[in-house]
Parts: sequence; structure tokens; C-alpha cells
Amino acid sequence: ALACGKPVVATACGGPNDIITNDYLGRLCEVNCAKSLENEIINVIKNLETFDANKIRMHAINNFDYYLLANKMTLIKT
Repeated sequence: ALACGKPVVATACGGPNDIITNDYLGRLCEVNCAKSLENEIINVIKNLETFDANKIRMHAINNFDYYLLANKMTLIKT
């Protein structure tokens, strides 16, 4: 979704916390709480026009691009 410039709604269960680090990327909801998930989805939908698709996409490219991640992995010494 981020690579397509779309905001994400995810649970705050560990991994997503490291990806959705700013409000402009989307929202995190409580773990195992359907009401929290519902509220955050509705929140994003109601405010969809406030999310900047280019900013979201550039964040994905600058942080999660395949070549960037592959290069980081080759720099890891074992």
C-alpha cells in the first residue's frame, strides 16, 4: 500500500510499529481489538484527502526499496 502511495491501517503488534512511524503513513490500532481496527479504518477513510500519496510513496522508496534493502543485507558481516 505504501509503495502505491496509500495510507496503511495495521495493528501495533511489533513489526508495523517500525513501518508506520509517522501519522502521514497511516494509523496503528490496538492488538486484538476489532473496534480499534474499525475506528482507525473509518478515520483513514474520512481523512483520505489529507494523506499525501507522493510523500507516502517516497517514504516507501527511501526506506524499503528492494535495492536499498539488498545493499544493506550485503553490508551485514557475519
